[in-house]
Amino acid sequence: RTPDATPLPPEPLQPFLERAAEARGREFRRPVRASLVPPERVGERLERELRRLLDPDVFAAQSALLEAIGLLPPGADLWGELLELQGEAVAGYYAPLDDGLYVVARDPDALTRSLADPLTGRILVHELGHALQAQHARIMEIGLGLLEPDDLAFALSSLLEGDALFTEMRDAELQNGVPRPGAAAYAQVFETDIRLGLPDVSPWLSAMFLSPYPAGYAWVATRYEEAGLAGLDAAWLEPPLSSAAVLDPSRARPGRREVRAPDLGPVGCEVAATNAYGMIGLGLWLGLSAEARVELPWRSDRAWTLDCETARGWAWLVELGSAADLETWLPRLHARAREVDPTATVA
Repeated sequence: RTPDATPLPPEPLQPFLERAAEARGREFRRPVRASLVPPERVGERLERELRRLLDPDVFAAQSALLEAIGLLPPGADLWGELLELQGEAVAGYYAPLDDGLYVVARDPDALTRSLADPLTGRILVHELGHALQAQHARIMEIGLGLLEPDDLAFALSSLLEGDALFTEMRDAELQNGVPRPGAAAYAQVFETDIRLGLPDVSPWLSAMFLSPYPAGYAWVATRYEEAGLAGLDAAWLEPPLSSAAVLDPSRARPGRREVRAPDLGPVGCEVAATNAYGMIGLGLWLGLSAEARVELPWRSDRAWTLDCETARGWAWLVELGSAADLETWLPRLHARAREVDPTATVA
């Protein structure tokens, strides 16, 4: 039987540890445990990691909620799409629950060749950036405590991925003199060179699991321009808590705002699943482009699926900025709700 993972000595990774520490301006507080994973074992390991992070039963209930409100097409296999998307890891990945780095190669000889590849080096520095986050802040632990992908998860993921991307890009600048790209330039590269090479997934999954990379890099780049590395360190302690705070920091209020859950449905109804989708989820639901979503006057939201005695229903409570905003957006909300369900009402 092919080993699942083989421990690696620290020597091969030492240069990459030093590069990540220099690029991010933080030292590793403890050694990083690293293991070698054969390529044919990556898929099953990643599935096991995801099952530890996301309860499949909870995930199924969340998928049903997404389908009910129209953020997923009927019959979508969200779990399968997520596994396929995660399976694109090529050179290595950081596993937060194990606090370990996994390098993908068949044997030590293949590892030596792989580590000589500049692209592999950049990916490893990126993943070691996540190891630095885990050693210096509690933000990754907060993310691990979330039960489902929601607006808060998007915000935290954007910071974590944006910070790791910054570490990767700054390392390339320090190593080779390659200028660190601006936010707009990286967003274009992400669309043309990265996203198109990934599996075709539902728009919601793309928004939640791919958009944090360009959105997070833009947010982190702004913080760096404003306050340098100290600004990034401060963000680990006071992270953005909503997609609005990531997508439009100038307009977002600090902290996390959520609507109070109302008395939903008649007697005999139980909440089957609930979630908050934020500015990014509501904008996607309305069919807005990425640029137009930042104009959406979102303040908070919460959606539910309800199991009642005779049928299943759904509700989505959205708080907008003002009465004038409501007057402007109510027709669009009503039209979209009727597209999802002709019997839906908006009040």
